[in-house]
Amino acid sequence: MTRCDANINFNWTGTSPAPGTINQFNFSTRWTRVFFQNAGTYRVTATTDDGVRIWIDGVPIIDAWGIQSLRTFQRDVMLFGGNHTWTVEYFQAEGESVIQVTSQQIR
Repeated sequence: MTRCDANINFNWTGTSPAPGTINQFNFSTRWTRVFFQNAGTYRVTATTDDGVRIWIDGVPIIDAWGIQSLRTFQRDVMLFGGNHTWTVEYFQAEGESVIQVTSQQIR
């Protein structure tokens, strides 16, 4: 399945990202997108239940790939101005199904 999501901000608890196509439990997803970003330091935040991995330009930023209850992970990264490729992977095992990813320029 392919679709374009403007933001990664989902709570699929009790449902599926694609009812009738994807199960409610034991699924994974990957988002890839290119963003133009000004030079600076960015705070990357991921709130997830279960696993999440985030790369910017192929460099791992957050790696919390495991079955876990709802948790928030943060990392500050310095980026040069220009286009950057973001990749976010998420897997859902059982229980809650939440994934939220944000970035905010802090300097």
